[in-house]
Amino acid sequence: MLQNNYLKKIKEEIPGLQINNSEFLSHGWTNDVLIVNNDIVFRFPKEDFVKTNLTNEIALLNSIKKQVDFLIPEYSFVSKNIDFWWYKMINWRELNIDDIKKNSLKIANQIWIILSKLHSINIEQIDWIDKNISSHYSFENWYIEYIKWKYEQKKDNFSKEEYEYILDFIDNSKYIKIQNPVFTHYDFKFKNIIFNDINLKISWIIDFSDSAIYDKAIDFVELWDYSEDFCKKILQNYKFNETDLIDRIKYFSEKRKIFDNV
Repeated sequence: MLQNNYLKKIKEEIPGLQINNSEFLSHGWTNDVLIVNNDIVFRFPKEDFVKTNLTNEIALLNSIKKQVDFLIPEYSFVSKNIDFWWYKMINWRELNIDDIKKNSLKIANQIWIILSKLHSINIEQIDWIDKNISSHYSFENWYIEYIKWKYEQKKDNFSKEEYEYILDFIDNSKYIKIQNPVFTHYDFKFKNIIFNDINLKISWIIDFSDSAIYDKAIDFVELWDYSEDFCKKILQNYKFNETDLIDRIKYFSEKRKIFDNV
């Protein structure tokens, strides 16, 4: 039984840990999870590439933690062969739309500070980061043709004008060029913003596994998709509010809808 095998590995590598209870979760795509004593999360990778991703993410987090003043994940233990790792559970929850509706300005003021800090990180001091900008920003011809082919399968779902717009957008995505690249979270979504509903503060930013040197606009897409007015509140004080930033946010928002929903 997997749970027993995992418990055995933990006891072998951390003999001093008293285990009173455990809960096994196996529905994750990349990791099995064992929650021990209701407050320690152990992750066991299902594939070898997850180990590589973890090694890269830990190097990244160690590089940036001194450059930001908000909390980011810190792994308490990684086993010798990266067979598992653990960290303390974060008891607060993900930010949600109701939080924003009730405390829009307070939360907007926190997010502009966080993104200003994040996008100010000195990329020369980062040990590991995805610097292959072109792989994120534009696409190989085969991928463009694949997306177009997928839309061809459901062409009848669109009017002629809608379909032509989609094809033009896909083709033109090949020619977009990055502007003023910075360190980006690249997955700055509500699920990765941990909120304390007692003091109404954002406590953690988590999941830096997709981070890249990229266009800062990418970190505003979910905020924009939720509410243009809320996103504009953030941009009012955001440190790098360039004149065409909103246009780039709109582009990434549209791109995500078209490319991710084939």
